[in-house]
Amino acid sequence: IKIVEFAKRLPGFTGLSMADQITLLKAACLDILMLRICTRYTPEQDTMTFSDGLTLNRTQMHNAGFGPLTDLVFAFAGQLLPLQMDDTETGLLSAICLICG
Repeated sequence: IKIVEFAKRLPGFTGLSMADQITLLKAACLDILMLRICTRYTPEQDTMTFSDGLTLNRTQMHNAGFGPLTDLVFAFAGQLLPLQMDDTETGLLSAICLICG
């Protein structure tokens, strides 16, 4: 739901047809979710913290349903970490993901 709210705030997004909005949201949803979770990576504990405050380590995330994607998600998080992106930069990257669908 938060991704939909975010999308509606992007200039021009609501001017697209409903079908186009849905297509873009479907195409970018996983990318945006991964970006958001990866910005909450704590390398010292090798954990990720979800928006509701739930913190899981690598094994817990694997068992929670991430399965074979787990190592890729943690690797991506490790590559994002040196960028030290703030909320604005994360929002801009999320917008790019959405518009590029």
